[in-house]
Amino acid sequence: MKNKIAIIGAGNMGGAFFRGLAKHFPIQDLLLCDHNLDKMKALGAKVFSTDANEIIPKADIIILAVKPQSYLDFCQTIKVKMDQKLIISIMARVTLKTLKQTTGSAKIVRSMPNLPAQVEAGLTGWVATKDLSPTDKKIVEKIFSALGDSIELKTEKALNALTPLSGSGPAYFFYICELLEEKAKKMGFTKDQAKKMAEKTFIGSAKVFQENTMTAAEWRKAVTGKGGTTEAAFDHFQKKNLAKIFDEGIEKGQKRADETI
Repeated sequence: MKNKIAIIGAGNMGGAFFRGLAKHFPIQDLLLCDHNLDKMKALGAKVFSTDANEIIPKADIIILAVKPQSYLDFCQTIKVKMDQKLIISIMARVTLKTLKQTTGSAKIVRSMPNLPAQVEAGLTGWVATKDLSPTDKKIVEKIFSALGDSIELKTEKALNALTPLSGSGPAYFFYICELLEEKAKKMGFTKDQAKKMAEKTFIGSAKVFQENTMTAAEWRKAVTGKGGTTEAAFDHFQKKNLAKIFDEGIEKGQKRADETI
């Protein structure tokens, strides 16, 4: 199978895909389309256009990185056929059914990458139609591996469930960092000191977690000394039922993920 890949949309995630793929595929085989010429030039694209109708016929694989709310309007502008292309969507909430109807292709992958894909440390969940061959799936895995790890899922329901977990997960991490920074500043630390505390504490903890076999619960218990400051903090979290609040938040996110296009 040929591997000319067109990325439609050079925003944060589309740009991340281009940068990651440029390390694994010949640059001339990566085609880029966006309304912003300067953005495409800054990414180092060699083959690019502001008109998707010029790019799509040259590609074997189409990565759709269009804003979900703009996707149906985008489809109205497409005058060329996509029915023989392998389509990979990184658009949230746009279903396989909608993608098949709008592209005419039977080979569709719907995926959910997350923010760390921008630094090649992401996790992408994906689900595919039954028409993908083993060769197709290998190239899909190669594409996603350029941005980190990937998980093939069996159903779109599972992908929707993954969305508020790993898809939204980076926002939860940043929120905890934000809370720690704000509290540190209230306690008299400088802005730079507060940021360093959040950065080193959480990134360091993630590295320990990644490089060992203990579970998150086991590490939490290991850090929580009896009668110490950590135990005092967790006693309060448990009294306020923080776990339930978090669980309910995830449920709200999943309901929104189920509101598909």
